[in-house]
Amino acid sequence: MSGVELFFAGTADDAGLRALLRELSSGGAIRLGLWHEPDFFAAVEVEGRDPVVTSAREPGGRIVLVAVTTWRDVYVNGAAATVGYFSGLRLDPRHRGEGIIPRGFALAHGEHARRPAQFHLATIIEDNVAARRALEGGRNGLPLFAPHGTYQTLTWLARGDPWRAGAARGVEVAPADGAGLEPLAALWRAEGPRRQFFPVQDAADLLAPGGRLRGLSPADVLVAREGGRVVGTLGLWDQRPFRQWVVAGYSRPLGLARPLYNAFASTTGRPRLPPPGGVLDLRLGALLCVAGDRPEVLAALLSAAWRTMQARSPGALLSIGVHQRDPLLPLLASVPHRLLRSRFYVPHWPEGAAAHAALDDRCPYLELGSL
Repeated sequence: MSGVELFFAGTADDAGLRALLRELSSGGAIRLGLWHEPDFFAAVEVEGRDPVVTSAREPGGRIVLVAVTTWRDVYVNGAAATVGYFSGLRLDPRHRGEGIIPRGFALAHGEHARRPAQFHLATIIEDNVAARRALEGGRNGLPLFAPHGTYQTLTWLARGDPWRAGAARGVEVAPADGAGLEPLAALWRAEGPRRQFFPVQDAADLLAPGGRLRGLSPADVLVAREGGRVVGTLGLWDQRPFRQWVVAGYSRPLGLARPLYNAFASTTGRPRLPPPGGVLDLRLGALLCVAGDRPEVLAALLSAAWRTMQARSPGALLSIGVHQRDPLLPLLASVPHRLLRSRFYVPHWPEGAAAHAALDDRCPYLELGSL
């Protein structure tokens, strides 16, 4: 062992946690950094409640590990339940091979037992091979990271209006009114149970200044109505004031190919690959819910999103994430985009095996802005 001490981090450790996130990025062809500036714990609010931040520090006090667990209320097999969520695992590469990650999970396991959840959820970017090797397989006392398909994040440069032709006639789309949010909550309660892990939420979540929808106001949520009835929602979530995605760099092959790819992207409407460094001007699709999964309603929402972004934030990117089995994916993928695949897992220790085995085959849902 290297003398590294494991502990649960608190607000006094904020600066050290943020410094580690600035230093490290995910692996893969596109190395992404997710910064939590200016307040680590404010950024974590969108991932869930009651965060447990497992950390490790060198004898000099420098933090070299961060791993976050939060808890969420979601629909499991159509009924409200509490699950955990693993996120933000970062380990200084100089400490790989020292058994720190298994020790961290062992430390956190006891805390999880005091805050019961049926199981946990997690995602890992597909080409982040180092993280997958460290976590897959259930070795060394780690929870079993049971695979549940892939989570697909599609990113577009919102220009033109490629969705207009497919939008439903008679469907009107407008921003939500903060005084009339109950019909939106009614849609989420009616449609949410059809998706595995759709969040249990109400109008108050959208009005709260913090919490799991921090930074998303009613004015940012587009609402589709047909005959006065709410049939769909799609939020445009700007998290940059508290949570920033940064392109830290590229693999050597992709870095060399970037100029040629960008020339191709410019002619096809795909998002360009930005130079390393700098915060992405990104809007995350949120609260995506369409009654009956009707593609013409989704097209109306997307058409309105394109027009809204061109008016409010020209040049910004829009990202929407869905599971590979989501019936909305074919329409989303029909317009040129940049695709990022992540492995989706339902991690659980032995005591959660029965609850995991009882999961039915409903299509999973994960809120992109809460990953």
